[in-house]
Amino acid sequence: MNRKKAIVILLGIIWFSVAAVFFIGFEPFEKLLFCFFIFIICYRYIYAFILGKSIYVPYSGEEIPATPERYIARLYALIIGIIACSYITFYV
Repeated sequence: MNRKKAIVILLGIIWFSVAAVFFIGFEPFEKLLFCFFIFIICYRYIYAFILGKSIYVPYSGEEIPATPERYIARLYALIIGIIACSYITFYV
């Protein structure tokens, strides 16, 4: 595993762990699992954008390759991923 991939994965683990401790708090375990599941789904857009991997659009399965022509679409997916991950970490 290369260093950049490890850092991105570690960033996701730290982001969710800190959010679980401080923001989600002492909620039922089922709620924490639900938040973790949604976080993982949304974090894959951030992961794919940073590492330059293809992003797949939900429901249609369309591939957005890491090419300069598709940068705006990938940026849009990144913004959605950041907003969704932030929302789910503040979800109570």
